[in-house]
Amino acid sequence: MTYLTVQILRLSIGPIAPFLKESLNLSNTGIGLLNTATGIIYLPAMAVSGWIADRIGVRRVLIFGTVLGGLAVTGIFFFPSYNAMLVLMSLSGIGFGCIFATAVKGITLWFPSRERATALGFNQTGVNIAGVIGASLFPAISIALGWKFSYLFTGIAVLAIGAGGAFLYRDPPATVTNQPARAKSISLSNSISAFLRRRDFWLLASGTFFIFMVEFAVIGNLVLYLTESMRFNVIVAGTVLALTQLSGAISKPLSGFISDRMAHGRRKPVYLFMCIATMLVCIVPALNLKLGTWAIFLIFLVLGAASIGSGGIYTTLAGELSGKELVGTGVGTSTAIAGSGILIGPPLFGLIVDRTGSYQLAWVFLAVCGLMATVLISLIKEKPE
Repeated sequence: MTYLTVQILRLSIGPIAPFLKESLNLSNTGIGLLNTATGIIYLPAMAVSGWIADRIGVRRVLIFGTVLGGLAVTGIFFFPSYNAMLVLMSLSGIGFGCIFATAVKGITLWFPSRERATALGFNQTGVNIAGVIGASLFPAISIALGWKFSYLFTGIAVLAIGAGGAFLYRDPPATVTNQPARAKSISLSNSISAFLRRRDFWLLASGTFFIFMVEFAVIGNLVLYLTESMRFNVIVAGTVLALTQLSGAISKPLSGFISDRMAHGRRKPVYLFMCIATMLVCIVPALNLKLGTWAIFLIFLVLGAASIGSGGIYTTLAGELSGKELVGTGVGTSTAIAGSGILIGPPLFGLIVDRTGSYQLAWVFLAVCGLMATVLISLIKEKPE
């Protein structure tokens, strides 16, 4: 629940961008900077907070992150200026950066290997569900009461869930975590540098970087592609995007279940299959074939299941490669590196379209990203528990 509400706020700028532009007299660049303010801080905060969670436990970091993030976004209601929003969104990035790695660590510790990927898959659906909730509620709240109330209500929800976590969540006992004392004594720089020297760590982070490029380029540009290149109307294009997100949300726990039960706890084969599917599906729009509406729906349902849906398997593999005592540091550092694809993919896809005047080369670019992910993930040496 914490991860879900945090993602609603992380993705809050897009749904109310028209209201922000009008109210604060902003340009498109100004809107982009608000997104960047959260994202740039969010990524490194994951590595640091993961290391802290390894030392002091999940519960304390989870509470700190929700309180800081909730207070920061609630403050936007009281200080609704552009400069104040930049500062507060940056602060929220620190708080929200505490949630991802700690959530993965908590699930990794509490769930046995045969259930872990399924559980993490359900957790990762929070991103997609948050996108649906934010896109549905924020514009309605902005029309009825004003955009500031979107942050007030959601900030209060985050604080309430943080309070619930303080009372209800407990770290596993020492007999469950089996965490050695050395995990608490390793410095941040030594912990991160230890991961940076691992071959499989770099292969996973780099491969996921390319998958993130595809995932967020699709999310950010699919409606434009369908309306400008395929001549869909906006409503149908938006429906395709919503179904693509939904497909990814369903795929996360489903692929986790397949990994847990049918692949006997192996993560790499499932992740590799999803990378290959991502590459192959991106080739179809690159060919610019004349396809019917239902065929296009099917193509992007598969793409959503493969690229967006890979998040649960990725986090499970990252956690297990890190080892239980250093899950927070490993997952946080890996995702901070891979997450740069989130910032690069969407504008690079758009730049290719702007320079060439066509979407074909942009889809070729995403197919190449899928190929790179396939090659890198195939080289990982997985060691199932």
